Amino acid sequence: MRALFRFFSLRHLARHPARALLGAVAVALGVALYVSIDTANTSIAAAFEKSASDLAGKAEIEIVTRHGVGVDAAALDVARRVPGCLAAPVLQRAITFEGLPDPQVLAIGVDFTSDAQVRMWSFEGQTADPKPFIAAAFVPNAIILTTTYAERNGLRKGSKLRAATPRGLATLVVTGLVDLQGPARALGGSVAVLPMPAAQQLFGLKGRFDRIEVAPQGVPADALLASLSAALGPKYDVRRVSHRNTSVEIALARLRSMVVISAIALVVGLFIVYNAVSISVVERVREIGILRSLGAKRSQVLATVVMEWTFVGALGSSAGVAAGWALARILVGQASRGVNMLVFSVRVEDVVFSWSGAAIAVAAGTLTAAGAAFFPGIAAMAVTPISLLRQGTYQYRQTPRFLAAFVAGALLLAGGSATLLLWGDRLPPGALLVITTVAFFAIALLGPQATVWLARASRPLLWRFLRIEGTLAADNLARFPARTGLTVAAFGGAISILVAATALVSSFRSATGRWMEVAFPFDLTVNASDLSMNFYSAAGFGEDVLEASRKVEGVEAAYGVRSRTVPWGPLEIMVLSVDLEGFFAMHRAHGTKGGPLDFDTPQVRATMASGEGVVISENMAALDGLRPGDSVNLPTPSGSRSFRILGTIEDYSWPIGTVLLDRAAYARLWDDPTLTYVDIRLSPGADPDATRARLATALRDHSTIFVYSVPQLQDVARSAFDQVIALTRVQVLLAMTIGFLGIVNTLLISVLLRTREIGLVRAVGSTRAQVRRTVAVESVLIAIGGSALGIGAGLAGAAWPIRLYILRMAGFWFPLVIPWGDIALAVGAGAVLGLIASIVPARRAARLNVLDAISYE
Repeated sequence: MRALFRFFSLRHLARHPARALLGAVAVALGVALYVSIDTANTSIAAAFEKSASDLAGKAEIEIVTRHGVGVDAAALDVARRVPGCLAAPVLQRAITFEGLPDPQVLAIGVDFTSDAQVRMWSFEGQTADPKPFIAAAFVPNAIILTTTYAERNGLRKGSKLRAATPRGLATLVVTGLVDLQGPARALGGSVAVLPMPAAQQLFGLKGRFDRIEVAPQGVPADALLASLSAALGPKYDVRRVSHRNTSVEIALARLRSMVVISAIALVVGLFIVYNAVSISVVERVREIGILRSLGAKRSQVLATVVMEWTFVGALGSSAGVAAGWALARILVGQASRGVNMLVFSVRVEDVVFSWSGAAIAVAAGTLTAAGAAFFPGIAAMAVTPISLLRQGTYQYRQTPRFLAAFVAGALLLAGGSATLLLWGDRLPPGALLVITTVAFFAIALLGPQATVWLARASRPLLWRFLRIEGTLAADNLARFPARTGLTVAAFGGAISILVAATALVSSFRSATGRWMEVAFPFDLTVNASDLSMNFYSAAGFGEDVLEASRKVEGVEAAYGVRSRTVPWGPLEIMVLSVDLEGFFAMHRAHGTKGGPLDFDTPQVRATMASGEGVVISENMAALDGLRPGDSVNLPTPSGSRSFRILGTIEDYSWPIGTVLLDRAAYARLWDDPTLTYVDIRLSPGADPDATRARLATALRDHSTIFVYSVPQLQDVARSAFDQVIALTRVQVLLAMTIGFLGIVNTLLISVLLRTREIGLVRAVGSTRAQVRRTVAVESVLIAIGGSALGIGAGLAGAAWPIRLYILRMAGFWFPLVIPWGDIALAVGAGAVLGLIASIVPARRAARLNVLDAISYE
């Protein structure tokens, strides 16, 4: 076997390095796509877990309320009476300071007498002695910063800061600095510490904490967990410290949803390798026949062919891992910015290599190449040595099988469609990914036979306009569908990725643009946080801001909005409460058609005002199988409360789902009268810029505010979306590169195998220019055929399985918009790529010496 591999395979690869390189590059790019996504996921998850671990310190257990909002002081007293339990309450929120280069920190409210034992704060180099740390914290209006954050912002002990809080502006004094150790390392040092009473007052949670963290003292953690559960009862959830966060999960889900692109790219690479292997086998049929005649077994020759391309696949996969690592460094920066646009929660400082992901990618790439080599190899082994020695026999024996492949592909498509039709809304993301990949594979099986039909159908038209060059190109496509058909499928796969991604991006842009036109009936909005840094913030202000806004010259009407996230299974949904009367009135003045005004009826308003009914977003209904008339249970400070669903509304505020409430009912049930923002409609003829300036002046003593116009708000939303789209564009570019390589590979092989034919055509009078045009026409036909196949596959995938997959992974469901302009551009781009891909093969064909070509065997 070694000798056979060395003389039969390695020598062949050495004689045709470009062909092996193209196959290896195709595999490498597919592997790079997967590795880049997996590495970015791993890096973001690792950064968050590191921050969570740093913040948790010695804590191994956490106590959270099961049905309400916040943990009360009674639970802390019960927990501290359990033997072996060191319990420390925690309250944490992101807060924003005025006028700093890096204005946002994660403020942690702690009980210093217990927290200093759970988390080892290094107060100005004194890790072992918590007394100075505790003393500094109990100065009035005290806040303790990290040394790193203070240096970044030019702060020192004694500096005064103005912070925006739900209770208005607060002036805080820096009374101490902690070193970048332990919990202070979280978020790159963007951490601040407050005494618990001050934090509860600032954040409007008097007598409550976010959670209680527990460090076992001389007791096994599992035993302590059981004791705490028994002591606290069913009202509280006692669990291991959680390293999950909704914002991080959403960002990672968006990245994971791109795996479908890498899966299709690997299938595209499979067909390119299959094509190269098929031609390699055809090119060496005489060698195989001679080996078989000399006594080599079928299994030995087959194993050699498979080993040859397994070797190429392994090299390509290894290169793909390196390329994926480099690409991940770009993806991580984009994705981490996307996380922090949702909730200030993670700072990715290191790109973490995923060995398991790399192993999976290398295995997938290597097996792709091995699988691509197995089937043409076993087909060749089924032919007798005598037939293999007859030049051309093996090629033509393959033709009848393409109709069977076409039927098999049609059956696979029908099976996948039936599965989606019957169980699509219940299938997990992994199953949807498999169905999407198999569906593309099935479409690819249609390629060879479809190419034969396309070539035969286009022959008269090509003769009419391109004469002999067009006829020869069509004949070549029809005679060798194994080669050209698979290239059509491979290029179609690249186009399908482009079309599907473009259709989904266009659909989401259209849906969110339409939604913003409906959801933003106001002219200006007053926010407590800088939306360009963080789109969802817990910062807020009091109702005095709403009342003051209404008195500003140029303001015709204003209503208040409070948004917050509440637990929903392992993640969170958004509760959005509005002043319904003002909300509906502003929509009517704006001229809104449908949407929120569908619920502007006395019965719906009364039901929502009583706190009995809610309206939910369409994506929440799709994800959780909810419909009008069903009930949802939401946690409130007094326990879980059931609400009747009055209807669904298109809303893209939050990927997991949004619940719309009447704000008066929300304030009563959640005991939370604060506001997240105030929406303002201007008086007729009022100058927006002048009104913004008056608002800033009137509200500066109430809170830190940021006033946005609707165009600015839309720009912020689009900017957050474009960060995600930037990642998709990189992947689409790589996928198109794979398809381009497929055409180059096919044409080079085509010229090589038709050397004698080209010589004969030249001998009977064909010019070099005609030979070049023939190759170019063939390339363009392949590109156009692939584009047509890719457009159909891309639109079908975007309309159904990929859209379902994105719903399961990223939480958004939106109507499909067909981007006709982009599709026309894709067809044009495909034809241009076909022409470019033909340049080198056409020049090679035209430069062949006629006598050498005629004598070529």
